Formats: sequence, structure tokens, C-alpha cells
Amino acid sequence: MSQMYGKLIVLTEESSMVGDTVTVRNLITNAVMTGTIGSNGYCEIFLPAFARYKASLNGIEDTFEMGCGETHFLDLGFRTDTWAGIKKIIDAGKAAEYISNGDRFTVELSTNETLIYEANVNTYGQGEVDFIPTYCMAVTKQHHTSNTNAGGWNNSDIRNFLNNTFILTLPEDLQAVISAKPVKATIGSQSNTLQTAEDKIWIPTEKEVFGQITYSGSAENAVNNMYPIFTDNASRVRTQGANGAAVAVWLASPYVSSSNNFCVVTTSGAPTTGAAGTSIGVLPCFRIAPEA
Repeated sequence: MSQMYGKLIVLTEESSMVGDTVTVRNLITNAVMTGTIGSNGYCEIFLPAFARYKASLNGIEDTFEMGCGETHFLDLGFRTDTWAGIKKIIDAGKAAEYISNGDRFTVELSTNETLIYEANVNTYGQGEVDFIPTYCMAVTKQHHTSNTNAGGWNNSDIRNFLNNTFILTLPEDLQAVISAKPVKATIGSQSNTLQTAEDKIWIPTEKEVFGQITYSGSAENAVNNMYPIFTDNASRVRTQGANGAAVAVWLASPYVSSSNNFCVVTTSGAPTTGAAGTSIGVLPCFRIAPEA
């Protein structure tokens, strides 16, 4: 092949793309060249040098320049700019290769509110990604309107609201890929007995935010892990809505020495507790996990 050409190698790591067509357009001349993904997971296309190109595969695009004798590699198999693409990455067991702790993702709610989420990758060793908002939703909530922690998170009014009302405000393509997470916390009423709820929308436990038990039951310590985005008190501070003031934030853990309180993150990012009937900030979190 003449030195006036370069070689494009388009890679995918999705077996479902074998046989699919790669289209490459010369952005100077508008000439179009194509190739096919082989069973080996890639295709090669020779392109004239000294040009700028756009390659596309099943809606995934990338722009690049080609020089003489150059071999240019493009990975068009996975994408992180759609929820379906993120789910494919996670299902393939490649979350840590494409998503980093603290990566941010924007979610537009049907209520015209926008939430910014940070990723936490493989915190529980299942290849999952847990998404936690960088600020609270604009509306505050009582943990339990009856001002009790009886029944713990499983009996919480926040849990009911998040999984029956809030979830319906998420974009449909996000709703389609969310996985249920086991939320493990004690049952309240000053009991250290552990229980599990399976929820698509949830709030963190005390151990997940602080890395240790201060006010929650000791039974939670062994079953919960700390999320890596929480590095210090400053990283735990949340505001009420995108532009509001710092607000205290509810956690899923009941205060084990009280029949009325749940664990709370203060406006300075420290641990405390609050009466369940108090209205404070809520972080609606979600998980995307590999298919079982």
C-alpha cells in the first residue's frame, strides 16, 4: 500500500457488532469508505493521508486525522454518553475501563429539575456502578411523617416516594437500565437487627458515606462499604437543589439509640441524627449492575 495512505483500525468489544458496517467520511472531499467488523472484533480501512475523517458505527462517531503511513485505532464498541451504552459497558464487565469514580452524568427530570450524578465503580465488587447526586433534590422530605424510625428504611416515607413517584420523573432510557440495590440497614426502634430492602432508588447508609459506624447499628458495619467519592467532610456537603444553601441530608440508617431518629449528614459534612418527622435534604441514588 502506498505511503500516501494510512490505516484505520476500528475496534469493538461487543460480539453483537460482528458484521456491522463502519462508515468513514472524508471531511474535506466528502468521499465515503466502508468496512465490516469481522469475527475478530475489528476492521481495517486504508485511507488517503493528509485528511480529516469522521468514522461511525451504529451511531457511535469519532473524528480523527490521518497522516502518511499512520495506523490509527478507534474503539467504537462502547459509549458513555447514553444510558444504554453505559449498561452495555457494565454488562460486559468493563465498567472500570470506561468509567472512573467521580465521573459526572447529567439527568434531566420530567419536573424540569436537573441532577448531576457522580459514579462509584464496583464499590461492592459486583461490577456495578452506583450513582450519587452532587446536590439534593430541590424539595426536602420527612423520613417518616409519624416521626418514628420503626421499621427502618423499609418503612420510610422517603423510600415510598423515591420508588413510586420520583423514579417516574427520570428519563425513560435511564429507567430501563436501573438495577435494584440491596439496601441493608437496621429495623429501627433501638434494635440492632438487620434487614434488607431491594430498591431502584435509595439513599446511602451511614457506613457508605462516612466509612464507619457512629450512630447506626453495628450490624450495618459488616454489610456496607464506603463510596469512594466521599473522601472528607467537604466532599459530603450537599446543597438543596443546584443553587441552594447547604442542607442536612437524610441517610437510610436508623439511629440505633433512638426510636425516632435516623442518621444525617450535617451542613458541614459531619455525622449526626435527626427526628424522622423533620424535612431535610434527600439524595435519590440509583445503581446500574450487570445482568445476572
